[in-house]
Amino acid sequence: MSGPVTYRGWNVHYDNPPIPIRSMDWSATSPDYDVDCDDGVFVVCAGQQVHAATYDELVKEIDAAIDDDTPSPNPESYHHHG
Repeated sequence: MSGPVTYRGWNVHYDNPPIPIRSMDWSATSPDYDVDCDDGVFVVCAGQQVHAATYDELVKEIDAAIDDDTPSPNPESYHHHG
């Protein structure tokens, strides 16, 4: 993979390290992802990061993360007539 790649605004990265664990080869960070370093410890301030073994799995993880962030409709806003 060459150059920056995005999916639905998320930055996608492929890293195939020489370790036997493949579930982290693909990663993506949300557009609002932000970290801060406090006394040498990195703390996520905003956004999300997801990991997967394949690009297809990563796309599903991104879709799920976006769906989880989408506010649910307020049930009180529905008017039932009947």
